[in-house]
Amino acid sequence: MNTVKTWAAAVLRVCKNRAVSAAALATAAIMLIVHLSVNLNVYTVKDGDFVRTVWTMDSQLKDIVEDAGVVLEEGDELFSDGGAISVNRAFDVQITVDGSTSVVRMTGGTVADALEMLGVEYDENDTVSLTGDQEVSDGLSITVERVDYEEYTKTEAIPYQTITKYTNTIKKGVTKVWQKGKRGEKTYVYRDRYVDGELVETVLVSETVTQKPVDQITLKGTVAGTPMSPAPFDIPLDEAGQPINYKKMYTGLTTAYTNEGGILSEWTASGMRAQVGVVAVDPKKIPYGTKLYITSPDGSYVYGYAIAGDTGNRTRKGTLIADLFMNTVAECYQHGKRTMNVYVLE
Repeated sequence: MNTVKTWAAAVLRVCKNRAVSAAALATAAIMLIVHLSVNLNVYTVKDGDFVRTVWTMDSQLKDIVEDAGVVLEEGDELFSDGGAISVNRAFDVQITVDGSTSVVRMTGGTVADALEMLGVEYDENDTVSLTGDQEVSDGLSITVERVDYEEYTKTEAIPYQTITKYTNTIKKGVTKVWQKGKRGEKTYVYRDRYVDGELVETVLVSETVTQKPVDQITLKGTVAGTPMSPAPFDIPLDEAGQPINYKKMYTGLTTAYTNEGGILSEWTASGMRAQVGVVAVDPKKIPYGTKLYITSPDGSYVYGYAIAGDTGNRTRKGTLIADLFMNTVAECYQHGKRTMNVYVLE
């Protein structure tokens, strides 16, 4: 439009000049008409509800919409479809990241586009308040939180237990440490979660026993007739220390064995742990799992309550009625070979 005005003003000046002949004036008018017919274009400018038609020889969209009286702002976009020009107004999108808030001007797109426009980079740990494919809108606020993780370990001592076992190999009331206790160790793995540099959460990732504790075993002397393996329930006895109620009784030669010093396995033939109260028998005669009570015929030497859980060549051959587990080699020597009554409990 400004170009048309410029041409018209020039012709007007020519007309006012009396020195110009009528022929020259006619020529100028013809040239103006030809120029306008060749270069003059009609555009319809639309800005929301505002619509205006513009006659212009300008080719730049920005100049054309300004001729229509439209004031463009930062970020506004223009789209041309033949003779129609549309104004797409930009709006503010607020982004908060790394302790500061910025505003980007957009005419559309997604949250991911907005972050890219601002040059915000983030990884899989960081959190964005909105999904990346969400469409942006006027006044939208996006927050990016920087999330970091830090793992560390802590160790904690596991106390050992003190177990007292009774034996006839030392005097009554005397105690001695048969096995020294040793504390174990447990390792904990923790993970701290930091959001924008602040610790917000600590979680326990794992806990592992890195060293098992070793029980301290104390032997305590007892009087003759005190069971080495006390029963977990009441077993009625007669005056001679023999069970009153039982299914069957075997009398025969017994010996003793131990795994002190690791000379034997800590597991029995039945899968039970080798310990006082588990004895070796002939499983064909006395099945594994059978509850027993073992004592000397006169009741002066009492092994006590036992479970059939192991076997051996001599018990299978019948030369022994039972082989009794002891804590120590000394107890095995003290037991030696003894004739014992083996009661099968009801």
